[in-house]
Amino acid sequence: MSNYSAQQSSISENNRSRILQYLYHNGICSRAQIAKAIGLTPAAITKITAKLLAQNIIEETGDMEGDKNRRSIGLNLNCGKYHVIGLKFARSLVQIGLFDLQCNRISLTDLPTVSEENIDETVKQIHNTIRHLIAEDEKIVAVGMAVPGPYLVAEGHTALVSSMQGWRKVNFIKEFSEAFDVPVFVEQDARAGALAQFLFNPELFEGSLAYYLLGEGIGLGIIDNGTIYY
Repeated sequence: MSNYSAQQSSISENNRSRILQYLYHNGICSRAQIAKAIGLTPAAITKITAKLLAQNIIEETGDMEGDKNRRSIGLNLNCGKYHVIGLKFARSLVQIGLFDLQCNRISLTDLPTVSEENIDETVKQIHNTIRHLIAEDEKIVAVGMAVPGPYLVAEGHTALVSSMQGWRKVNFIKEFSEAFDVPVFVEQDARAGALAQFLFNPELFEGSLAYYLLGEGIGLGIIDNGTIYY
């Protein structure tokens, strides 16, 4: 892919995300309302929403009153169409949750407490649990994992853990990136927390923010003008 094509793809992805984010926070909206709110042209909104409608990510909700008493067609997230799996590593705790597109929790599974001696067994349980969920629910389209940091994104493993040193031996990319029939995304827990606040907190959905995660260690995630800072 050329640099120009990659740049255009990134812009398109960002615009799709902004539309979905706006619908998440505001509920049913017309195309004109979305265009005005996020600064895209009506033509661009029509093109992007047509693709989202074709993928059943959003749905039309019928007529609604628009500007100057014009009739508009409402759009809304089709929250029940797709599900995602979220997995949280916290050294001795591993939780696996299933969510819809509105972030409503469908189920939550706590794996047995992790010790230094059974990390390999925990990794196997993660594989089995996620495979079972995917087999039972055809709506699942992705898996997201939040792992303890500092997490080396390019290398796939944790550089330093204050306890449970065995996690440093796990390469999350090799273990999970191609283990399932859906895409898998792995991120440091504090950066994942920062991104979640940026996307889902209506007071923090633009600009920059710092997110501190205080637990068995201290983590920091930064959003710099809408982009995760590495």
